[in-house]
Amino acid sequence: MADKKDTTPAPGPQDNTIPMLVSRIEQIMRIEDERKDLAEEIKAYKEELKGQGFDTKIINKVIKRMQRDPDEVTEEDTMIATYEDAIRRHADSQQSG
Repeated sequence: MADKKDTTPAPGPQDNTIPMLVSRIEQIMRIEDERKDLAEEIKAYKEELKGQGFDTKIINKVIKRMQRDPDEVTEEDTMIATYEDAIRRHADSQQSG
């Protein structure tokens, strides 16, 4: 018995979609290059700030907080203050007791 070969075309791009594929890949490559350039620019700004005595870890935190919803930041700050206060009160009670 002879083996029958599968004549179903392999899944993949069709001839009419190849130009779109090439175009999108080229666009992605350009955007990746732009992102790399922007990352280098950001790094240079942070190095400049560091040279002026600023703490870049704090700058990064400030940026992340500024990008968030102000209400979420306020709620988080309140929770942190509540937890820290509870820990301090517990530590104080342990020392005096």
